[in-house]
Amino acid sequence: MVSKMIRMKNSSKKFPITKLPYDIIELIIKTAIKNTSSTLTGSQLIFVNRLFAKISIPYIWRHLYLIEPEERIIFNILSTSPDKLMFDYKSFVRRITICPISMSNMNSGGLLKTLEIVQNLFSSQPLIGISIEDKLNFCHICHVGKEITYKQVAKNLMTWKGLKELKLDSSHSSFNDDLLGELLPHFSLLVDKRKGIYGGLQKLSLSGSNFTDQGILQHVIPHVKDTLIEFNAGYGGMNPTENITGFSILELLKNCKKLERIYLEGVDLNDSDFNMMNDNNDEDDEAYCDELLDDNLSDFDIDSDLSPNNSLIIPHPSQISFNQIISAEIKHIYIGKTSQSTFTHNGLLSLLSLCHKTLQTLSVDLDYISQPVLLDVFIPLFSCTKLQEIHLVSESWSEWALHYPQPRYEYEIQAKEAMWRWKLKSYWGLSKDLIEEIGEKIESLRAFNILGENYLKK
Repeated sequence: MVSKMIRMKNSSKKFPITKLPYDIIELIIKTAIKNTSSTLTGSQLIFVNRLFAKISIPYIWRHLYLIEPEERIIFNILSTSPDKLMFDYKSFVRRITICPISMSNMNSGGLLKTLEIVQNLFSSQPLIGISIEDKLNFCHICHVGKEITYKQVAKNLMTWKGLKELKLDSSHSSFNDDLLGELLPHFSLLVDKRKGIYGGLQKLSLSGSNFTDQGILQHVIPHVKDTLIEFNAGYGGMNPTENITGFSILELLKNCKKLERIYLEGVDLNDSDFNMMNDNNDEDDEAYCDELLDDNLSDFDIDSDLSPNNSLIIPHPSQISFNQIISAEIKHIYIGKTSQSTFTHNGLLSLLSLCHKTLQTLSVDLDYISQPVLLDVFIPLFSCTKLQEIHLVSESWSEWALHYPQPRYEYEIQAKEAMWRWKLKSYWGLSKDLIEEIGEKIESLRAFNILGENYLKK
């Protein structure tokens, strides 16, 4: 039980928390509650007292996570008249994540049945975001139900015209480019004064082997390029996204003028996707894009001194000339695990050079990091920019650390720290002196995080 009294700093005096202004208490509770598609923390605050429950419950119910058997209980509550409940829970809901037990058409528990119930409950209520997470991708064809089509999925999702966030995470055959073709024209720039709907789709997250470059070029860019703020391919998803390549990512940067955040995990990146020296393929690339976008894409005018055949030489960014018009002003980019054989530090340099002037937060997998990359790519690129945070992440290392036995004694803690320091210095070439040098050269930098821990003193 949380204490209802607050102890003043350096004093034994206490005063009731209820004497705090209501808006401050609300801000504290709002900050304590983290409600995403996969996690919910702070929900225990509803048991402190009536005031905490009154403030907490609306924030807890803002994001529904529908998975069996809990979704049946949730549907029963939402179907009950608000007059019989303490709160009108349905009015609190803004985002819904559906994790069905089957991607088939079943009388109970299937995706279409869940979408039908959600549609009946919230058809007149504007929602901000819809997510569909397929965690049973090993069993796409369910023997007790009929297989669904992309048109059936789209029909149920097109109820909400003012949707701002859409996440599709499935490798089922119905989750493909054709589904994007049905949905995205419906979620494009829209103004409906009668229903109070303004804007269009701002966040799009795709995970699944059936989403390809063609879907991005044919449907994403033409329909949401004027509203898209965040694009996510594979990051945080359960399904692989190997059929989206750097080619379509480059087109997003060129055409989506409001795009600020990009998250890439498992995407098929290649140095040639961002190679600014490859003039020989300009005509082929232009013809391909014009065919997909109906001549809506700008031309590929590429010129650079970067040599694609010499992976050991990293030119200074001032030597690279980009004639391409990049409309997006990227503030946050996440580059996760990809195929290292096709995406090297040359590709990393080319990609970061497209957005380094506006970038504020950079997250990169440790497998791309080495001492030469930090000294010859990061420092020259970001020494006179707005970059504030560098985050080095590692999916493989995080998995190892998660299962590493928790140290119980002092010598075990020292052994784990020693192993960690050796790993950083020997494998990745990182040291305290190197990190401090990066902090000095990049004056705007405030954080140099390695797996969540900040190693920058300032």
